[in-house]
This record gives sequence, structure tokens and C-alpha cells, in this order.
Amino acid sequence: PTPVHTAVYLAEVHVALGAVAAAMRALGMYQTPRDLHFQLHLRCSPTFAPLERDSSFRALLRYPRPGPGKTC
Repeated sequence: PTPVHTAVYLAEVHVALGAVAAAMRALGMYQTPRDLHFQLHLRCSPTFAPLERDSSFRALLRYPRPGPGKTC
């Protein structure tokens, strides 16, 4: 199984490069997407802001990301 940080950090690199599909594949490598630690990264990492409108990314979230100016 892929560790949480491996999936998250790899996805963050892909997002930074503008490779949304590759980022989503990297996030999909983590086998327990409802895990709270994984969810914390998805909700709180500013690197994932470009994915907020992606329906596949939103489907991974248990709770929506905080709005602008709000913290996790």
C-alpha cells in the first residue's frame, strides 16, 4: 500500500506542474481516502487550491475545503 505522505507529496508536485490528471492518479494511490490524516492534507494544503473545482478532487473530500481567508 502507498503511504499517505507518498501519495500527497507526489500529488502536490503534479499540481505544481499543472498536471491535474497525474495529481489525481497520485491521490488515488492511497487506499483509504476517508482516513482523517489524508483528509487533513486535502483540506488544508494550499497546494491543492487549484483542484478545488475538479469534481474528482471534491469527491475525495469528506468535508469541503475552508473558504478564502479561513483556516483549517
